[in-house]
Amino acid sequence: MENSKMVPLACPCGRTLDSPPGHVPGASAELACGCGRLLDLERFDGAWLIRGELVPERSVPIGGFSLELRLRFDVQRWWFEIQDIALRRTIVHVVFSPGLGVAEVKHSDLKPLRLTGIASAAEARRRWIDWFEAGPRAGRPAVRSFRRTFPSGPPLGG
Repeated sequence: MENSKMVPLACPCGRTLDSPPGHVPGASAELACGCGRLLDLERFDGAWLIRGELVPERSVPIGGFSLELRLRFDVQRWWFEIQDIALRRTIVHVVFSPGLGVAEVKHSDLKPLRLTGIASAAEARRRWIDWFEAGPRAGRPAVRSFRRTFPSGPPLGG
């Protein structure tokens, strides 16, 4: 049975956020914190779990992204961390235009992956991780995202 109790979530900055409504297992949601982070949530076992976070960037990274997105008036710039199989943390950049529904996601010296039909930067993050984690089948190194695994201890929200 799904737990309908609304338990606050904690942003990595330390602020407390209210859990979003919804009780469908496997559903995803996003919460914006006052610090600027965007938390990517997934419903699991009756609770909302933080599956990742996007941190806002102050300026568009120059290298590798299309001029079309870099010059958009509505462009959003984010970054998130992943961890490879050697446990090294690396930064992944996301440039997203809500008006176009297009995101470009870039990791290290790889060519940016262009995603269309995107509703949010968090969706771009999820789709990029799915693409990247298919690594060995697609000739890319296998990774797991830095905040992709379930946290230890009790769920973060209900």
